[in-house]
Amino acid sequence: MLKDIGVDFSPAWEDMYNKIVQYKAQNGDINITTDPILAAWMAYQGKCLSRYLQGESTTLNCSQAERLLEWGLQAEWNGVVGKDVASTDFNAKWNAKWNEMWSRLRDYKNEH
Repeated sequence: MLKDIGVDFSPAWEDMYNKIVQYKAQNGDINITTDPILAAWMAYQGKCLSRYLQGESTTLNCSQAERLLEWGLQAEWNGVVGKDVASTDFNAKWNAKWNEMWSRLRDYKNEH
């Protein structure tokens, strides 16, 4: 109803993700320079992904984070912008953080 009278909503996460998939298919990478809205969305997703990987509160869910990682989104990790998520060092840190958070969750569940 609101769309019918011209109220514009931010695009849904899935719509923006599909644009990333299309951009990569056409350009071979996700270094977006021609679409400022998509570039801004990607920058925001990188920040969200960083928070997610560090176990902090974020708008990303697990499925979205995995999909961004699969497409090669670079994330901030310990203050380093653009750390390649495919690197062994990054994956080791990510796995260590995941294991730490899993242990904390298991401990919490056992206590309560």
